[in-house]
Amino acid sequence: GGLGSLTNYHPGLVNVKRRDDGPWFKPLLDSTKDPGAGAITDFENAVTYAAKSIVAGSEFFISYGDNWLKARSEYESLPTSESYRLVDKMISYLFGILSIKGKFEYFKMFLVLLSSLPNIDKRIKSIFQTIESVEDIVNIIIGGGAASLEKEASYSLEWLEQNGRCLDHIYSRLSDIPSAGRGAFSRRFIKKGEVVITSPLLAFQKSQLEEFYDKNNKIVPPPDFESRQVILNYCFSHPKSSLALFPLTHAMLINHASVRKGSNRHPNAKIRWATDHTETQKS
Repeated sequence: GGLGSLTNYHPGLVNVKRRDDGPWFKPLLDSTKDPGAGAITDFENAVTYAAKSIVAGSEFFISYGDNWLKARSEYESLPTSESYRLVDKMISYLFGILSIKGKFEYFKMFLVLLSSLPNIDKRIKSIFQTIESVEDIVNIIIGGGAASLEKEASYSLEWLEQNGRCLDHIYSRLSDIPSAGRGAFSRRFIKKGEVVITSPLLAFQKSQLEEFYDKNNKIVPPPDFESRQVILNYCFSHPKSSLALFPLTHAMLINHASVRKGSNRHPNAKIRWATDHTETQKS
């Protein structure tokens, strides 16, 4: 959960990267002593860092790698990072020639001719189709390349104050509950009724989380010692439902606590659908 899960992929707008030396395999529990061993992830410290300077209000984009697109036939027309670099070079070259001649009105004609070539790469052609005017050309030259035409302007801080959701109220460290692994802790005072954290949810069929894959991505029988993937322990679900909902923020770190006799530990948070989102208020 957290930033890594929320970051979208766009091969031409990458501004964050994952650090190469993580995540670390660091089991917190001893499988010979702790009953909770195997119920929590043994990996930590997957660090995401800024690959370039990022303006406040900008969206984060990460790279899955060009092979992620090339390996999927349904995405054969979507540009790769290589496609964007090639188009940017072509436009820069044409811009240099036409600026000397003062013939900017020919720019669109050149692009139409290029995109109509019979053997032109589909990915490159799809980029040309997003360029509609000389203003677009100028924006590509000064605004960060052809991919910059596809993104909205950064949101203002005022807009974020009104519409954004704070993900900074909690942080992760070892839980105070024995054998529970990591937990979520309050970074500041939170009043009763205030939102601790919000999260989009990734929907799974529970049956998908009972499948295991080998190194060739083929389904194989589960190991003798387990019958489901650990991720299921981080999902919200109901015993009578086939659906599992995985939170994409640090909401997944909040451990559960039930009221028990002789214990002074009680729940201090509860889960609810967002009250300001129309899709969650439909009956």
